[in-house]
Amino acid sequence: MTDSSFNPDDLDPGVRDLVVWLRDLGFDTTDSGDGSKVDTMECAVPFPMVAIRVRRDEQPQVRANYLYEMLRRAGVEFDLDGVGVELSYDPHDQIAVLVVRGVMSADVDMRRDAKGKPL
Repeated sequence: MTDSSFNPDDLDPGVRDLVVWLRDLGFDTTDSGDGSKVDTMECAVPFPMVAIRVRRDEQPQVRANYLYEMLRRAGVEFDLDGVGVELSYDPHDQIAVLVVRGVMSADVDMRRDAKGKPL
């Protein structure tokens, strides 16, 4: 992603590296948090999360499966109690949103190849 307004230093430290890794994989991250601001920020949630915008032409279900597979390969252990990938779609604006929930940067093996691209 090449978003000139994106500054990793503005992100919560618990998900900062995860967000950068996801953006390097081509995901359009739009919101994130590590759960630490739930008492001080009205819109914060009490768990780590990263939201990703997916256009209809990107085939949201395919992107969700790709995201799940990349996280699984990177060592994330999914469960039904909090760690997962969710997909929602609004037919009005035809925008889908993927949410990675319950995953912190430390949970992900973010190895890269010699050119710096995620494996």
